[in-house]
Amino acid sequence: MAQDKRSKLVGVEEEQQRMRLAHGEELSVLFADNGSIASQTLAAYSDVLEEALLDVAVECHREAKTRTGPYTGGQTVPQKRKAPAQPAIRYNVDLFGQAHPASATELVCCMKCGRKVAAGKFAYHLEKCLGKGRSAGRTAAARRNAGAPT
Repeated sequence: MAQDKRSKLVGVEEEQQRMRLAHGEELSVLFADNGSIASQTLAAYSDVLEEALLDVAVECHREAKTRTGPYTGGQTVPQKRKAPAQPAIRYNVDLFGQAHPASATELVCCMKCGRKVAAGKFAYHLEKCLGKGRSAGRTAAARRNAGAPT
């Protein structure tokens, strides 16, 4: 009786194996034809899977290189120290994290009049001092009109 059950199971398993092989052969024929829906579906699925794997690989690589996130290769992620208390003056921070004042506060000596002017205001002073630039024409015209007899 046990022998009969085993032989039936072996027969069922062999039949399932034959069905799987036949199904695999049908799929291989469908995949060989580039115009078939199965072939196009496989190509689309492959593209989506490849894109998803590439995104994950790039993200893992970035996190490993910058040592952020869980993909650091078993290395500990260095903790950032808190910055010391900033003064009341707020500076803009550039791309490299260096703080710069909103307007330049260094004093620059004008080469024409010798006056010391803040670097952030030097271009405006130079327009006025040299009599050239956007507003220089208006001031020169105002001087001429003031001195001209009416």
